[in-house]
Amino acid sequence: MSDLIGFETPKIDWTKSLDIEMKFKRFRQKCELLFDGPLKQRSEEQKCRYLLFWTGDYGLDLFNTWNLSTEQANKLAEYWKRFEEHVKPQSNHLLNRFYLRSLKQNNRPLDEFLTEAKLLIQNSGFPTDLHDELMRNSLVFGADSDAVRKKCIAEINSLSFKRAREIAHTEVATRLQMNARKLESNEK
Repeated sequence: MSDLIGFETPKIDWTKSLDIEMKFKRFRQKCELLFDGPLKQRSEEQKCRYLLFWTGDYGLDLFNTWNLSTEQANKLAEYWKRFEEHVKPQSNHLLNRFYLRSLKQNNRPLDEFLTEAKLLIQNSGFPTDLHDELMRNSLVFGADSDAVRKKCIAEINSLSFKRAREIAHTEVATRLQMNARKLESNEK
């Protein structure tokens, strides 16, 4: 564990919840960062042990139900596959689609809002070729700014997600500059 001094140990809350699949993806990403970073020199068998340790008691209970062969027990990919199988059925596409449909920016930074939209789209079972269109719609209908919405709608059917994002970023930058100018003029 001395390899991990200064690093946060990955943890996962296995409590059944609507976002367990997203929690697991984030947990896996943190683990893989450590496996590819400070633990890169460790064997795959040792990485499997780290993973089991980080999954906590519930993760160990799951592991104890797997009936792995000796070869499988030392393959990190097998562990990831089994854990993903456990969280996958808990993902609710219909509920994620509802959340996406009702998603609003609510004074959050634009990029934070778009990240949430992207995660919901990825976990809603939509075909990949629809993702950009869904992102565009989420931005246009969920953005706080009526100015962004009006400019986007004015572009009619030719509006891409990339263009909608440009419009939104330009509006945010303009608003920040205008607020800065107001502050400067109020200070004088």
